[in-house]
Amino acid sequence: MKILFIAGTRPEYIKLAPLYLEMQQSCARAVTERKQPYSLKWIISNQHSKQILSDLIELWGIKIDAEFNLVNEGLDLAELAAGLLKEANRLIKEEQPDLIIVQGDTLTALEVSRAAFFNRVALAHLEAGLRTNSIYAPYPEELSRRVISEVADYHFCPSIRAYETLIKEKKSSENIFLTGNTVIDALLIALKKISLKANPEKYILVSSHRRENLENAMQANLIEAIKNILIKQREKALDKRVKFFICLHSNPRAREAFINLSLELCEEDREHIRLIEKTTYLEFIELMLNSLFIITDSGGVQEEAPYLSKQLLVLRELSEREEIIAPDQASLLVNNLDEMEKQIESLIELSLENYKEGNSRETLDRVLKQGFRDLAYGDGTAAKKIVDILITQ
Repeated sequence: MKILFIAGTRPEYIKLAPLYLEMQQSCARAVTERKQPYSLKWIISNQHSKQILSDLIELWGIKIDAEFNLVNEGLDLAELAAGLLKEANRLIKEEQPDLIIVQGDTLTALEVSRAAFFNRVALAHLEAGLRTNSIYAPYPEELSRRVISEVADYHFCPSIRAYETLIKEKKSSENIFLTGNTVIDALLIALKKISLKANPEKYILVSSHRRENLENAMQANLIEAIKNILIKQREKALDKRVKFFICLHSNPRAREAFINLSLELCEEDREHIRLIEKTTYLEFIELMLNSLFIITDSGGVQEEAPYLSKQLLVLRELSEREEIIAPDQASLLVNNLDEMEKQIESLIELSLENYKEGNSRETLDRVLKQGFRDLAYGDGTAAKKIVDILITQ
């Protein structure tokens, strides 16, 4: 049986890697037990370039067996989708797989799923069942995930809510499985590899890149809120001034807005903002661990932060991960400057009150000793559950 794993972006790489490695181990056991092993192939679509994926390629050590003949430079969404579909179709015809595994709701996942359907190849979908029920939020991912659910043969759901969503959509219950999210498996593996350095700076970690937030004023309001908070801290001569560590995305429009913010600030305020260029996966986990809290529009960060005991302000009007929206875990930011500013200031005050030096080290040591307790997305054993399901089908 030949199985293709196809990843296109950093989140796909992170979330598919634990499953591939678990499947590799299963194949090795099959050989030892004189059973027929699977043939596995790891394929990248180049939706994100190998340069962008470089630290993940090194971290996971998975040999790339094939890649799409695609250069994602200057392409709009339709052009990228067309290129991905063409290459997925070519590769499927060449490889003649029995099963293809995709993750999430990227254009790679969508177009590979369509090509699998056109070629009548079985499809397994990781992170199935996420919905906002608003077709443009997130854009274009909400459309992608709905289409994939129509053609997938195996739906591996990260949470109870996602599982129940597919049941309500009348997908065949025999093909829907509650497994947890492999991002938690990846996080557990990664935490064993980091060397956490103490960081005495009190900072809020910011990660923002979504297309819709550039159009709906959400990111613009966040930038104004950060500016106003920094000014107020200076004018009040606060002893406990916090900093904002802002991760710059490759999206030119998203990064330019934060660069302009830094240029607009006076020198004193600029000292309390740090613009961070590309980080590795391990470096970003360390940034999360050492932060006071996190402001993000990233889906993966929404999943990871609760497991690191970090509160979130979610920079979205709607979230497909409602299971984490709770007073002690995450809140949706209101897309209004005054309200957003109040939400951030309130969490700053609460975080400083509860701040204890060494918290991040305590969290890391606890996880390394005890593992993860089962929160919304499982306990870090999703890959094993998925492999057990696939080898018995």
